[in-house]
Amino acid sequence: MLHGRKLSNMLVLLLASLITYGCGGGDGGIDGTGLNGVAAIGEPVKNSQVILKSANGKRLTVSTDNQGRFEFTKSVLDKNDAQAPFVLKVDVESERKLFSIAHSRGIANIHPISDIVTRNAFGKKSRNIEDEFNSDDSILDLPESEEIDSIQSTFHRLLRTSFLEFGVEENFNLLRSNFSANHQGFDKLLDHLTVEIEQDKFTIRLRNTDPTREFEAILILNFDLSDDIAKVDTEAPM
Repeated sequence: MLHGRKLSNMLVLLLASLITYGCGGGDGGIDGTGLNGVAAIGEPVKNSQVILKSANGKRLTVSTDNQGRFEFTKSVLDKNDAQAPFVLKVDVESERKLFSIAHSRGIANIHPISDIVTRNAFGKKSRNIEDEFNSDDSILDLPESEEIDSIQSTFHRLLRTSFLEFGVEENFNLLRSNFSANHQGFDKLLDHLTVEIEQDKFTIRLRNTDPTREFEAILILNFDLSDDIAKVDTEAPM
């Protein structure tokens, strides 16, 4: 078991009776032109500003639609010389901000898991994503794509045992696969997912899909954002 600031003490309880293994499938693909995605917390993040900060410090803003979808078109990115990697932010509430990061154009979703992935990539280097994003300066030494992939893979392993339960394809990329905020598939998983951040520690819980059964699994308890979650063994115990 795993718990807290020390990786060896971090608690991972993998879904008990909720868990079943997923089936195969593909991601939504990358169009190589603009940058688009969905901002969602289960419910779509409607009519909210998505701010993009590029590697060279360029800032661009678009709004989400009623389905939480947004797009920075190729012409806008080119015109403003916006260079990858891109860091994205959306305000869900006045006190809640979600981040994501993309190392190429294509799909870049924003949701509670993309937020934790991005915060951990910065936090493990003793950096604060909110401070650096809000700064007028360029964000120096952005996390490499391999770092983000590694962290994403860890959360994928934590969640994949419930993918069949929620109708998510097994090889779904949590940041870059296409989905809709329609309470199906990955969005249904988000409906049942709770991510709490307090004093630079985060906890992830997943509720059962059966409303007649009171069940909630703790996937991660009080994990410190300054620790590297990619180095944690997240496989279910035999």
